[in-house]
Amino acid sequence: MGRIFITLYAGVIGAILLFSFSLDYLYGEREQIETRRILQGYTALSGMIYELEGEEAWRKALAKAAEINLMIIEPVVAEEHLDSEELKVLEQRGAVFRTKEGSMLNEYFFYEEIPNAIVRVQYDPNQSYWQGSEMAMYVVRFGFLIVIAVVIALWLWRFHFQLNQLQRAAQQLADGVLTARAPEGFFQEVGRLNKAFNHMAGRLEQLVSSHKRLTNAVAHELRTPIFRLRCQLELLTPDMAEKELDEFVVSMDEDLVEIDSLVDELLSYARMESGRQTLNLQTIEVEPWLREAQSLLAKNCQHPLHFFEGNGVFGGRREGIEGHSVTVLADTDLLHRAMSNLVRNADVYTQTKIQISFECIGNNLMLYVDDDGVGIPEADRDRIFEPFERMDRSRNRNSGGYGLGLSICREIATLHKGRIDISESPLGGARIIISLPI
Repeated sequence: MGRIFITLYAGVIGAILLFSFSLDYLYGEREQIETRRILQGYTALSGMIYELEGEEAWRKALAKAAEINLMIIEPVVAEEHLDSEELKVLEQRGAVFRTKEGSMLNEYFFYEEIPNAIVRVQYDPNQSYWQGSEMAMYVVRFGFLIVIAVVIALWLWRFHFQLNQLQRAAQQLADGVLTARAPEGFFQEVGRLNKAFNHMAGRLEQLVSSHKRLTNAVAHELRTPIFRLRCQLELLTPDMAEKELDEFVVSMDEDLVEIDSLVDELLSYARMESGRQTLNLQTIEVEPWLREAQSLLAKNCQHPLHFFEGNGVFGGRREGIEGHSVTVLADTDLLHRAMSNLVRNADVYTQTKIQISFECIGNNLMLYVDDDGVGIPEADRDRIFEPFERMDRSRNRNSGGYGLGLSICREIATLHKGRIDISESPLGGARIIISLPI
């Protein structure tokens, strides 16, 4: 983490220095052009004086201009001050600029055509004004860089501290502390990274907890049929009567079917929960589809299965879509499986009948499965969607299968970007609602 901090700090400071030098270069070049134009104006004016009043008046004019501007302006022999390259530039452009070593003040050489002379212009280093200006330029430039460096260092230190907190939370999570979370708050978050990390950690904790619960529950569910199989194998003898042997074989086959069914349910749930379940989406009309599925859904029910029709319209209200059929985009096999699970679940707890209906509320299709049983206490409504959770905690097979039906229904609803909820039924028992986008 320290290496990241140092690298980032060096990179930011380097970028600022590069920007500063580039700005100095561009601004300095513009400043040179402006200064050269002003100075050329002075020397051109002095050239006119030379033409009117002679060399002595010209020299006095140069001296007066130098005194006013705190400069040194004097005619020189170019070869004594300029090298060959600078002489070429002077010949081509009529002026050349040069930075003096160890100073931020420049000097200029101009060719004046009328007196046919080279004039050197430089800031007078003996003047306190230029000394103060040069010092101020150094102070402003380096002071600005120091302030920027300190501000960036403080910001990066805070960033480094935030990343360290996130790193500690990640390390705790890697060490098995699934409750570890990154701090949240304006001064503690690294953008949205902390919230994303906490969401990931929460999901990971949920998955690990779910898998532990699944492992324990699977062991419990498999223990009974395996124990029965082992007992029946122990009871098998070579001299057993054929009729008795057939009974043992049928019983063992039932146990194997039970184990196979449990494994199939587990694989289905795991595939849906991990997001590996593929959807074969089709546009279906809800009313015809439910009517067609009625016989299949009622096939294994011990209680009557009714479809509610309100006001002459199947499924009750159709808000905002009068005269149009209700359609949804869904995987018919998965949706049928969800409805089948809900009907079988209702069949276990109802007293006299099961009722299916639907209605449209806003942009959502609401599929209802109602029973007239004892209902589901509000405190248990979230719990029973967890794998292997049943209303009857005794795990009696006659009171609700493996406890995976509602979990699978929840995953199917989620895959369709919907949700599943439980409320009180108008029949007096429980109402389970699958909500799907139209």
